[in-house]
Amino acid sequence: MVTGSLLFSVMGALVKLLGQQIDSFQIAFFRCFFGFIAILPFVLLKPGRHAFRTTYFYGHFLRGALGVAAIVAGFYATTRLPLTDSTAISFTAPLFMILTAIFLLGEKVRWRRGLATAAGFIGVLVMVRPDSGTLDLGAMVGLIAAFLGALSTTLIKRLSATEKALTILVYFGLFSSILTAIPAYFVWRPLAGDEFALLALVGALGAVGQFCQVRAFAAGELMAVAPIDYSRLIFAGIMGFLLFAELPDRYTLVGAAMIVGSTLYIACRETHLSRLHRAALAVRRLAAPPGDADAASPGTRRITRPADPRSAPAGPG
Repeated sequence: MVTGSLLFSVMGALVKLLGQQIDSFQIAFFRCFFGFIAILPFVLLKPGRHAFRTTYFYGHFLRGALGVAAIVAGFYATTRLPLTDSTAISFTAPLFMILTAIFLLGEKVRWRRGLATAAGFIGVLVMVRPDSGTLDLGAMVGLIAAFLGALSTTLIKRLSATEKALTILVYFGLFSSILTAIPAYFVWRPLAGDEFALLALVGALGAVGQFCQVRAFAAGELMAVAPIDYSRLIFAGIMGFLLFAELPDRYTLVGAAMIVGSTLYIACRETHLSRLHRAALAVRRLAAPPGDADAASPGTRRITRPADPRSAPAGPG
């Protein structure tokens, strides 16, 4: 996770550097295109091209469109804001996911998560400072990017129920490359050799950074791994100072602390509730009579008598 956070921070610094001369659409195209190239060997090695088989083609297209919009908006915010500010604003995506879970997935949010979410958005207001009389366009676009990223992640959760991870990745790479190529064509400008190399590096850093984060979550528990991702704030602050002579002010520090604190609390709370749920299921299976062993096992159904709805689990897992 530390390696992935460092790679994403370097990618952000390169995006900010390139964004001074190259349009965000052109940068986003290379980010998506080289990311797609990186996963193609894994797709082509699969017999029968199973990665392209899907029953939710339009769902993948919608996820690609949302992801592209989030990437372009995020790159625009990165080029217009100090690196620390744009990184801190990107951490509001989990807060927006709470809202999307309520309105799109019908989930219930209890008062603890509600208060933590409100505290995170208050942190955003501290950073943006709307009382100063001017709202920074880069900050507004960064919030839009976080919101679109939350929508994209919510859609990934729905697709992952039936679709394989490689299928989701390959269709995102395909659609994002096509969708970014269209606007990039109208703002395209010839690239020097060093610019092309840096754009290729942006794509490679994004792909490898994403791989590192996926491996980190697979290897360790959520609450042991997720907080390390906030090291991006430290890396962004160091690179912002060294490359762009940026120093975060007190409003940025206070707002970032509120955003990080609220998202960490939400993650901690979710992990705690998940453990309680797993423990309750384990106790239920142990307490089941020997004759009801099949009913306590997932994936099996008794047909000798109707199941009691009061003893049925609330959902899969």
